[in-house]
Amino acid sequence: MNQESSFGNFVRQRRRELDLTQEELARRVGCAAITLRKIEADDLRASVQIAERLAMALAIPLPERAEFARQARAVRPESAEAPLVTPPPSMEEIGREDLTGRAIRGYALAERIGMGGFGSVYRAVQPNVEREVAVKIILPAFANHPDFIRRFEAEAQLVARLEHPHIVPLYDYWREPGVAYLVMRLLRGGNIQNLLGSGPLPVETTAHILEQICAALHAAHRIGVIHRDLKPANVLLDEDNNAYLADFGIAKNLGSPDYENQTQMDAMIGSPQYMSPEQIRSLTVGPQTDIYCLGVMTYEMLTGTLPFPGPTPFDLIQQHINTPMPPLSARQAGLPAALDAVIGRATAKDPVERYTDALALLNDFRQALGRLGDAHPATITYEEEEAAGELANPFKGLRAFSEADSENFFGRETLIQQLLARLGEGGDLSRFLAVIGPSGSGKSSVVRAGLVPALRRGGLPGSENWFIVDLLPGKHPFEELEAALLRVAVNPPESLLSQLKDGPRGLLRAVQRILPADKTVELVLVIDQFEEIFTLVDDESERALLLESLAFNDALELFESQLRLNPEGQLAQALLILSSYSYRGLGLTSGARQSLLKAQALDGSSELGREAARLLEGL
Repeated sequence: MNQESSFGNFVRQRRRELDLTQEELARRVGCAAITLRKIEADDLRASVQIAERLAMALAIPLPERAEFARQARAVRPESAEAPLVTPPPSMEEIGREDLTGRAIRGYALAERIGMGGFGSVYRAVQPNVEREVAVKIILPAFANHPDFIRRFEAEAQLVARLEHPHIVPLYDYWREPGVAYLVMRLLRGGNIQNLLGSGPLPVETTAHILEQICAALHAAHRIGVIHRDLKPANVLLDEDNNAYLADFGIAKNLGSPDYENQTQMDAMIGSPQYMSPEQIRSLTVGPQTDIYCLGVMTYEMLTGTLPFPGPTPFDLIQQHINTPMPPLSARQAGLPAALDAVIGRATAKDPVERYTDALALLNDFRQALGRLGDAHPATITYEEEEAAGELANPFKGLRAFSEADSENFFGRETLIQQLLARLGEGGDLSRFLAVIGPSGSGKSSVVRAGLVPALRRGGLPGSENWFIVDLLPGKHPFEELEAALLRVAVNPPESLLSQLKDGPRGLLRAVQRILPADKTVELVLVIDQFEEIFTLVDDESERALLLESLAFNDALELFESQLRLNPEGQLAQALLILSSYSYRGLGLTSGARQSLLKAQALDGSSELGREAARLLEGL
């Protein structure tokens, strides 16, 4: 991609090279022609999904797609900000004041429509596409929690990949120091909880809702996404009473200040009326967890009451664990006895005894309703999914795998173990690992979908607590580094960029300043397309400073400075370099070469020294 051209101009030129009209390209991407026109005019920042589809439709080479997506998301249209004179909200204002009338990244907050323990939801306007959206603003108490920071982006990325007609789409997401944002489709029909305010729902209405929600759950479960917080308030409705599964719990499941007791916290903060026994007991959750919650919700839709009366949260928890589900007939006359068997299996205390799939529950529900006879004819017309669509396609074509694809990334287990061993060997405080291979060989995929998830699972001692950020250097690597670090920052200085450029130790000091105050703090910095530092950066002094700042510096001084800055714990910098080239002929500066030689000579047996030697071999 031409770095001097705007993103819109690049899309237009590429489209013309492929001899496509705007309408034809829009059809391939799956968007309206007006959306494409605004993208080409740099008057619209493409969503995550549109950027991915554009890359495929324009046949962008695989090694260039990450940069293409970054450029797409970096567009800042002049018209993006609503014509509001008020500044974006400060951390102190979030959660304390109604932010109606404020503007955030081009979203004009028009009305606060909901509040909860984790934040507020606003109806907002995206003026450049004349679209209303829902913006969820997550409070600083949760957005700054270390576990939220570590997992927010990966969880949001996974939810954003959910594509189903009855799942509320996540259009955009980002985190800044002290706050996180989720931008979703706005639905105006209320939710099932509102409907239940008038009593039990008609059988036909319950069946209609169940069809749509079971299909949505099935789609989520196929790619390994568990809702964890299924309840009537999280099933939204449009004006035609179609149901949509919402709020996959990114904030709830990651935002508790007491993350070690997350399940109990969810039970207390959320709705214990719908919690499964395994959630209450802090056991492993899975698709059957959602099946249980759906069974309780279906009981409530059919009878107008919850199966267990409580009245206290503790009573409810004990009833979910020990008390059998009361028969439907005890609460609502006229329902077939066959439905009791369906609800009973869905809400079995042991997950093994429940339905393994939401569609199996739906099928039995349909059969039970078919026994109603002429007095209550079944009106369900659920169309079974085609067999070909039952299995999620694990292949990504030319697109690189991301962390959200980790469940479908297989066949590289040995390589991942080797990378873990290389990254962890020697116990160095500064670790440097280069992953080098031909373009398209799968470097990005194996790191993002293989190594990073392994680290998050604790593949190295304590790695489940590490902070992991990735970046593409581009022409201005320090700016890209600043943007990457801000995604995990808690208390950044007024100018993080200035601190990063403040000598070779600037990065170390900045990381110490911005990360949460854990006793052990480790940052994993994944730099993709590392060769851009040599091929795109024009300023030789900036290049040399960046190399020194990362890992090409004096290992002994780094060791001493880390101990001075963080005497109670360990601040380790694990640096992963992904490059399509060896470094032969890349024009490495004499200063950078000297840094490599110094690192090798200082401690050639360390991981840093060995990596320096490997790089020097390629020069």
